Amino acid sequence: MLDDIATDDIKATVSGGTFNSTQKDMPAVYSENMENFVTDGTFNKPVSSAYLEDGLVLTGTEGSYGVTDEPAEAFVTSGEVEYRYSTLEEAFAAAGDGDTVTLLEGGGISEALTIDKDITFDLNGVTLYVNGAQGIVITADGVTVTGGGGSIIASMETRTAVYIDGAKDVLLEDVTIKANVVAVGAENGADVTLQNSTVDVKVLTNSGSANAIEIICSDMEIIDSVVTCVAEPTTLTGTVCTAIFIEGTYGSDREAAAAADPATYSHLKISGNNTKITARAYAIVGNGTLHGTDIDILGGTIESTNSIAIYHPQVGELTISGNTQIKGCSGLEMRAGSLVIEGDGVSVTATDPFMESPLSDGFRFAGVAVGVSRYFAEEGTGVSVSIEGGTFTATNEEGYAFYEKVDEEHAPAVTPDNQDNLSVSIAGGTFEGKVESTNVTGFISGGMFKYRPAEDYMDPDF
Repeated sequence: MLDDIATDDIKATVSGGTFNSTQKDMPAVYSENMENFVTDGTFNKPVSSAYLEDGLVLTGTEGSYGVTDEPAEAFVTSGEVEYRYSTLEEAFAAAGDGDTVTLLEGGGISEALTIDKDITFDLNGVTLYVNGAQGIVITADGVTVTGGGGSIIASMETRTAVYIDGAKDVLLEDVTIKANVVAVGAENGADVTLQNSTVDVKVLTNSGSANAIEIICSDMEIIDSVVTCVAEPTTLTGTVCTAIFIEGTYGSDREAAAAADPATYSHLKISGNNTKITARAYAIVGNGTLHGTDIDILGGTIESTNSIAIYHPQVGELTISGNTQIKGCSGLEMRAGSLVIEGDGVSVTATDPFMESPLSDGFRFAGVAVGVSRYFAEEGTGVSVSIEGGTFTATNEEGYAFYEKVDEEHAPAVTPDNQDNLSVSIAGGTFEGKVESTNVTGFISGGMFKYRPAEDYMDPDF
């Protein structure tokens, strides 16, 4: 019996031949007692790294595997078994649902890599350079990309470094993603979490627009992560550098968006005191022709170095709470949708002198911590603001802590027929700057003010 034989006495070598397994769960090569005994051959199923002679790895694809002495670029862990492959593409082709693909030093891809199975991709602290219009395309639910301090860096020809196409429950954690145009894109109902990661776009050539993150009819949660979009050199002015762009689910149909359940919107949730969203242009921006977004900011720093930090021209919801610091030439501007600010931990700061620009698109005000310029007049498509706490600061004496005015050259005037489409309530907060409104009265019922507001701004009961 084998129990009575020393395993050291069991020896075999596979140095050639063809080995096929026709049973679904049966490998082509299996041994309970031997290791490092395969030196060559052809196999219809992967061979465990434990069975390959030291220095050898698998090459080929499903149905026809061989062995090579080329360095391994990745290995697949399936259950407790490890398989090493000569290329990253071969490893992904062989991996199945629930497996882990681990990158090794020197691994890379020459064209787009599609992850269409529920796997974990471990960068293992290694830098992966990606090419193709989209570097990595994720189409399967449940995919995790974890970095271990590793990075994904897109080539100059790559538009999107990591593109999530309709996949749910995708997790990007502990990874750095760098690109020239878009670092992370989520589209077609994708659901993505970005956690403890860095997303960085540095624009090197004029490309019209660059977004560190694009959310197109999808959901994303950002937790304790850094998102940056800047230009290098800083003198490059032909590109709008935005940290996060979000597009609503209702397209140009703003009235449908206004009547819809916000659960059907695109969603962006930001949290974590270590989160920092920074851009040369907008830190967070929507689009006034792409409505239906829900943005919930529970903490972090949101900053624009040369523009407005948050620009909200679309029908949707924006809620800000927690320990959230917002800073820019203007803090935030609402042209449509609802804004709720609650909690004393919120700080919104405008750094520039006041400026008003009668533009048909783009933000209108500089030097305003919270600005309102209602653009649409149909029912439900206007602006609703509720401020219950926070600190709102204009660092320049010419600036405003709060400013409301409609650009009647490009937007319908406020009339008795559409007055309900513009509402403001200030029930708390500290306002370190002037407060001014052209179209709303009786909206202040609480708060502390550096400058005394006009009498008609006060709620009669305040």
